[in-house]
Amino acid sequence: MQVVLPENASTASRRRADLALELAQACPLTLANEIALVGSTAHGFADDESDLELNLWSNAISPQIERVGWLHAAGAAAIVVEEKPRPDNSHWITCCVGDLPVEIGWQTFRALRTSLDRIRSGAVIDRKTLAFGDIIVSAIPLRTSGQLQNWQAALDDYSDDLQRSLINAALNLWSQPDHVAAARRLAQRGERLALMEALLGDLDAAVRVLYAANRRWEPSRKWTLTVAQAFAPDDLLPRIDAILGDKSLEQRVDCCIRLCLEMLELVPESYDVSTALAVLQAGLG
Repeated sequence: MQVVLPENASTASRRRADLALELAQACPLTLANEIALVGSTAHGFADDESDLELNLWSNAISPQIERVGWLHAAGAAAIVVEEKPRPDNSHWITCCVGDLPVEIGWQTFRALRTSLDRIRSGAVIDRKTLAFGDIIVSAIPLRTSGQLQNWQAALDDYSDDLQRSLINAALNLWSQPDHVAAARRLAQRGERLALMEALLGDLDAAVRVLYAANRRWEPSRKWTLTVAQAFAPDDLLPRIDAILGDKSLEQRVDCCIRLCLEMLELVPESYDVSTALAVLQAGLG
């Protein structure tokens, strides 16, 4: 078996994928029914500083001594077991195999289904929680009975409720009457830190609209722009650089408004963007 990574995967990703396969093949069936390579390695983005991340699923979480025993037998060192499960009821162990840092998370099928239902519902929109969607859709099977494929298919149906929640959050921000004027005042006063905070809020909203309009799952923040390059405007990164680094603070505000207006053009016609559009256009003077 060979791990099939994205075509342009980095050398660091391929090295980590080889280790992932070795670990999966050595993992007893009692510890996991489904094993997937996830994170930056699955995307093909891993570099020399990246962790190798594996997700394992089963009907029940095996005793800690058995999970640690497998890792010891696989040559792992510096094994650290997280004492408490994370909010999604996943149980994590970090370690090193050779010189590579490894993160391994176990989750029951029941907890997984709960997580999938939650992120598709539109009831929660924080990026850290929704990143689970990207983890699943980009996951590469190392051991599977077909369940991972079913979960990925379920997430291909990006719900209208989730799209609505994410887009409405941006519209609510941009519809505030004083929104642009407040940024202008900060620019005029030379309050760079406060202005940067305001611009980052707008950029965050704009990028989230980009993902939602394209019905794409957002990864963790550190990979947000890297993943977005597959479907974003070609000039997105240079424009963000201008917003964050132009010598003129007023020009930063102008560039940010124009980008937000462009993201509004991606919003489906069923949404009422008139108020946000009017506020942003008025802000350009």
